[in-house]
Amino acid sequence: MKLPPADPLLVAETIAGLPARLQKRLDAAVSGASGWQYADEVVDLGSAKVTLRPEQGALRRPENVLCDCLLAPGCLHRAAVLSVAPVLEAETPAPEPVESAGSPEGHQVGDRPSDPEVPPLVGAEEDRTGPPTSSIEQPDHPANLWKPTEQAVAQMIWDGAAQLLESGTVGAGAALQGQLLAGVHQARLRALHRLASATTRVVSGIRAARSDDASFSLPSLTADLLEVLAVAHVVISGRGGPDQWRGTARTVYQGVGGLRLAGLCMEPVTSAAGYAGVVVWLTDADGRLWSVSDVKPGDAERIPASASGPVAVGETGLSHRELTRAGMIMASATANPDGRLGSGNAVRAVRAAGVAWTEPQLAVRFGLLNGQAAEANSARSASARVPRLLSLTVCGSERDAILAVDDAGEGVRLVVPGGDHRQVHRENLRLLADKPGLRMLAVARPRPDDVNGSAAPARFLGLPATLELIAIGGGDLRLPAALNGHADLGFDRLSPRYLRPSGPPPPYPQAGEVTDPLLAYRRRLQRVVSGGRRTLSVPGVPQDVRKEAALLRREQLATAATLLEGLLAAAQPAGRDVFGRLAGGADDELARAWLAAGTYQRALLEAPQ
Repeated sequence: MKLPPADPLLVAETIAGLPARLQKRLDAAVSGASGWQYADEVVDLGSAKVTLRPEQGALRRPENVLCDCLLAPGCLHRAAVLSVAPVLEAETPAPEPVESAGSPEGHQVGDRPSDPEVPPLVGAEEDRTGPPTSSIEQPDHPANLWKPTEQAVAQMIWDGAAQLLESGTVGAGAALQGQLLAGVHQARLRALHRLASATTRVVSGIRAARSDDASFSLPSLTADLLEVLAVAHVVISGRGGPDQWRGTARTVYQGVGGLRLAGLCMEPVTSAAGYAGVVVWLTDADGRLWSVSDVKPGDAERIPASASGPVAVGETGLSHRELTRAGMIMASATANPDGRLGSGNAVRAVRAAGVAWTEPQLAVRFGLLNGQAAEANSARSASARVPRLLSLTVCGSERDAILAVDDAGEGVRLVVPGGDHRQVHRENLRLLADKPGLRMLAVARPRPDDVNGSAAPARFLGLPATLELIAIGGGDLRLPAALNGHADLGFDRLSPRYLRPSGPPPPYPQAGEVTDPLLAYRRRLQRVVSGGRRTLSVPGVPQDVRKEAALLRREQLATAATLLEGLLAAAQPAGRDVFGRLAGGADDELARAWLAAGTYQRALLEAPQ
């Protein structure tokens, strides 16, 4: 069941508007979502039917969600459906605005409504001159550039994140999610885009965990929660500058002049936020990667139509599928820092001949895992998920991954990208895994969990990287002429007769016995996210944690040991109430201890090797 995304303010207000007796039943109602039926914009909950009327592909107003029960609109059914719907992202992948002469298209960081136009934050005093009252220590910082209203929003989100650590995902019901979504809305109003984006990902992760979604990743949720707490702490304390910590709502498009581009490959895109489409990657004569995308609200069903749809840049007359094997000449081109091409009225583009992967001018761009071309593209882009052009040889397979090595013998694991449009991709990778010794050129990129840090332990230990395989060509492949030298693995079906290994497989580098000294430390942080305070306070656990701290000290990780002991101390109950029951701490000491421990781990794993 793929519902349209919902505005966070709509979700928060709907949950807050429920009577207390219905709020208590909301989590039980949401837990039955797997049994709901969704067809023709109607969600059948069994006891009632909720009709969805999205505007521009999203649920934005109360009128977009209608229920046929007698208690509507203040009924449980509307709140339950909205609690299951994906969260509407702040930046919609719509075509870029028309750029004015002499100025880049898009919005700068400071493009936001002036304060008088922004609705006041509930419970915050707009005429205050000092920062909000907070349990975080307020330093005497002479250059605090954050406004009191911005700090109040950060405190609101900090409190919700701290509550998540108290209860864990198992106790993070719709009420807590609604509090976080209200914070997302307020953060967007005040242009705290980085904080709003991270909080949105946390809410999506909580929902995936509570619904037993196969895509849920506890390491990813842990990294996202660490980002939320880190940004909120900076804003509340006034320690960081807005330029670094505010983030951007839209990417900035700037003129890049004339370009001669050759189509490289195309990949399907699906998002948990309710977007789907395709992205076509292109390259210029210098080897830099550029992209043209058509990603709009919808599910995986719109991917074939998007692939066959026209390219919105210029007047090429090409479809996205045709562009991946053709070329494009552009004048007055605009692009964002990631290389995504703009489609403003001033941009001119015409069709040109494509370049096959086997042609020398393109084949030379495919190289080593740590080659200069990969490093150059990563340095030029603001995104960590830039595709990499590699020359690889298949060695075999391991579970769901292809094992391969580059020309220097460095190993890599190739996997299917995430998303709902993966059947063709899986079948193609299964054929490739059965052809050890196959030499090929490949386009692959890091997985999302590698970008947000949850794959960092593998890099820390020197283990092979894991990349998502997007397209292949050249080498020992004998592809039909219609494919022009490469196959887009999400669209083009391979055949065994296309794959003809020319020699025996090279040895895959075997990692020796590697012990991760931070494994127990990392798991403690993740268990707090999953199970809350009680994962460190139940009998027997404190003794185990102290043993783990002692092992860290023997591994010369004294700081990690001290932080782990501090986390343990913060998680212990403060005392007992008048009835002799354990009473948890009322402040955010646990959140501050967890943030310190998580920040240390992230800095250690991201340090240059």
